[in-house]
Amino acid sequence: IQQALACGFREFMLSQDFTEIHTPKITGIGAEGGAEVFELDYFGMPATLAQSPQMYKQTCVAFFDRVFEVGAVYRAELHNTSRHLNEYTGLDFEMGYIDSFEEIMAMETGFLQYAVALLQKDYAKELQILKVQLPKVDKIPLLDVDVPRIGAIPCIRFTDALALLKTLGGGKNRNDLTPEDEVLLCEYYREKGLGEFVFVTHFPTAKRPFYVMDDPHNPRETLSFDL
Repeated sequence: IQQALACGFREFMLSQDFTEIHTPKITGIGAEGGAEVFELDYFGMPATLAQSPQMYKQTCVAFFDRVFEVGAVYRAELHNTSRHLNEYTGLDFEMGYIDSFEEIMAMETGFLQYAVALLQKDYAKELQILKVQLPKVDKIPLLDVDVPRIGAIPCIRFTDALALLKTLGGGKNRNDLTPEDEVLLCEYYREKGLGEFVFVTHFPTAKRPFYVMDDPHNPRETLSFDL
């Protein structure tokens, strides 16, 4: 199944005119905040294991437009939770020259649809052994037609998600979603028959002040999303 996801990611990205890159995993400094790094001695100089290919991806966009990588990621974090691993394989892509972040959301949706279809077609035996039920991401129900979507995936603005979460017993952090909030949101959409994926958009600027564009119509919000 890991093979299916890695191969499916590569096949889908290549079909969308992306270029595969291989970025260094020994770097001189961390690539992004919010994650601890593994430090090491590199022939007498300080170095770290790469916590993200982000800086290399952004550099490569300047001349390849669209890039992706299937590669190892290292983060010096305790991983006794459902959200953290200190070593994992990342599926990363970066797109340049876009008109809106909805284009990136659509690309993610397309990959998820491709990956789920591939697993259903060629890996049914493995899914049955593990008793895995794949999430729905391919068909849009006719009911709830007013729910905003990117393809088959519902999307909701952060402020609206916060208001909804308060009716579900969550939404206590006004600038971010807690792990419990994310579970509540996914359960809400799954129970409505809309699948368990959901895009949350327009996170507060207070939460994402650095490398996300502010919404010109409301500088307190960013043109960003999480899936």
